[in-house]
Amino acid sequence: MKQVPMSCTRFSTFNEYDLLLHNQADMSMVQPHFIHEIMQVDVSITENGIGGKQLVAAQSGYLDEFFRVNASEQVKPNVLSLADAKDN
Repeated sequence: MKQVPMSCTRFSTFNEYDLLLHNQADMSMVQPHFIHEIMQVDVSITENGIGGKQLVAAQSGYLDEFFRVNASEQVKPNVLSLADAKDN
């Protein structure tokens, strides 16, 4: 796993398979290929991502060994909220 300084503002070093455990993320959001039992959500979820990019998640599913997370093709890096991980 790569270690990237939290002050890093350029995320071009992340690829589609990296998963960032983030202590300030409001929610977990990953690309759909990480999850199974994918479902379309009734109302799309919009979240401001890292660097201020607005992300839209229209799917959710189960991340193996964890819990249900939101999914979006737009996510880079994939983010797992530390608060979600602690709660589950």
